[in-house]
Amino acid sequence: MSGYTRWDDIRAAHVARAGGEEAVAAGKHQLLTEQSRLRITNRRSIFRVYMSRRRSRSEATSSSMHTTMARVSGTSGSYTSTP
Repeated sequence: MSGYTRWDDIRAAHVARAGGEEAVAAGKHQLLTEQSRLRITNRRSIFRVYMSRRRSRSEATSSSMHTTMARVSGTSGSYTSTP
């Protein structure tokens, strides 16, 4: 014996102390939901920073070229280049 206790040997006592299998399942669901929410929030904030930097680069380029930002970024659907 290595001195370690197997999880299978002590799980039943911990589940009973937590309030049963339903309580353990509910707690697991709550933790997974919170983790997913935090991950989505983090991705959204990274995307906002990316778009902010992209927007500022387009603004800097448009001012140095003395043109509108729509022409630089290509966001205007009505702009077509002339040959």
